[in-house]
Amino acid sequence: MAGIFKAATAEDVRARKILSSKTSGTNIKDREIPLLDNKTLLTPREYLQKYVIDLRYILKEPSLYYPGAGGDVDPLKLFVEESDVSTIIYCDYDAGVVRDFFNNINTKLNGYNIKKTRCIDPAFFGCSTWEDFWPCDPAARNGTVDPLHAFGMLSEIYSERSNKRVNFVYLCAEAVQTYKILFSNNKYGPTVVVIQDHGMGGGWTKFGGRESRLYKIAQPALPQLLYVHGNGVWPGYAVVSQDGEPEGMHGFERRLYIRKNSRRGQSQCGGQSPSTFKQHIVKSV
Repeated sequence: MAGIFKAATAEDVRARKILSSKTSGTNIKDREIPLLDNKTLLTPREYLQKYVIDLRYILKEPSLYYPGAGGDVDPLKLFVEESDVSTIIYCDYDAGVVRDFFNNINTKLNGYNIKKTRCIDPAFFGCSTWEDFWPCDPAARNGTVDPLHAFGMLSEIYSERSNKRVNFVYLCAEAVQTYKILFSNNKYGPTVVVIQDHGMGGGWTKFGGRESRLYKIAQPALPQLLYVHGNGVWPGYAVVSQDGEPEGMHGFERRLYIRKNSRRGQSQCGGQSPSTFKQHIVKSV
């Protein structure tokens, strides 16, 4: 079974080539990947524009998961416009932040058509209560940050620019336990995880780094790509892009990282940058 970047031969792998390159949505002949240095790396947007990720053996529906997302809409916009991710899941346990996001969604996503927004409950994910989306650790429960204030919202987002529709889910729930419920328990991961420890005293645990609870709980279902600012990259991931465009209220510049070895033990090397990455992520049905 081919890896996320399909290599024709062992020699091609050694030469840092990939089989999947974007041209009118089809795969074409091998193209050489430059060495991973800042002079040759593409931006995230360029990377997505140039390369096709083959996800047929990974997911039926390519997805993005952003734990502790707050009001940061820029990763959503980037992957809506520049990939074939079809489901985007934001998660934040601050009910005020999530409500504010949806109260101002048309402003935050100006230029997008927001349709069919509705509430969803735990049964939508095969669970019986929002308690399932919270760990037992009391540090994760503080005042209004607890399962009593949890809820979920589902919208359809349409982009005229890319003529694309995606499902957008925002869960007011604890993000580490939610990853376990949605992905680890099902033994397959999202396509992309955005790792951003925003700070500002709002989080009870960090998402980035080897010792993070999220990294540990994600082991049965690691994502193929990380989209990261700073030093929060998980072990086993290699950079494939330079810094992207400034995003979020603090102007974070993020990079793309790809998982070096899949569960099948296959090498998954790539090399470009995250700002020009209109890379169609190919979904299989």
